[in-house]
Amino acid sequence: MGRDLFTVLLAEDVVTLSQLSQLFDRSVDEVLELMQRMPMDTAAITEVLKISRETVDKKRFRALQELRHQFWDRQLKIKTDSPEVLRKPRVSI
Repeated sequence: MGRDLFTVLLAEDVVTLSQLSQLFDRSVDEVLELMQRMPMDTAAITEVLKISRETVDKKRFRALQELRHQFWDRQLKIKTDSPEVLRKPRVSI
């Protein structure tokens, strides 16, 4: 297994394999198999999740947007002493 997100989360004891399995509603063996296939291209994701390429693209875009928002919010909490920090408006998609 490489250093994909799941491997890092497991290595740092952020989540257990059992928790990942429950979260994705897949068996532990399926999760391990998916981890071996990462990173996956769009075609592989459409095959595994049985969804369209367009849906994969939309989900990827929304996930990146959410990560940006969470990162921005965390940066704001770090910089609360700074009066020039303005809250970035959240974009709805």
